[in-house]
Amino acid sequence: MPSETSISLEEDEDLPRNTNDEVEGSKKKQKKGKKEQTQEEMNRIVNVLENFEGPSVKECMKILKRLLTYEDPLYYVAINAFFKKKEYKEVWMEMESDEERMGWIQSLRK
Repeated sequence: MPSETSISLEEDEDLPRNTNDEVEGSKKKQKKGKKEQTQEEMNRIVNVLENFEGPSVKECMKILKRLLTYEDPLYYVAINAFFKKKEYKEVWMEMESDEERMGWIQSLRK
């Protein structure tokens, strides 16, 4: 006598019900993943730009104190410049010589 074998046709929850569902789900995940990745990159860029202030006042003051004392009026001219624009701090730090820096401070006084 042949034995009966029962086969269960219950759906496995781990398997996709339809190959189209699998493809659709995969595309949605890719789109969502790309959107999230792009947003994360944008957030990082914005964060860097917001936090970029160039050289610190402390760095600029270290050089200034080497050149002038607080008794010299040019000392305060330079300090005021450091607080006016970040570009002033950048220029100050990029100058190659103390003579160049002194000339720049004197030009601000005029």
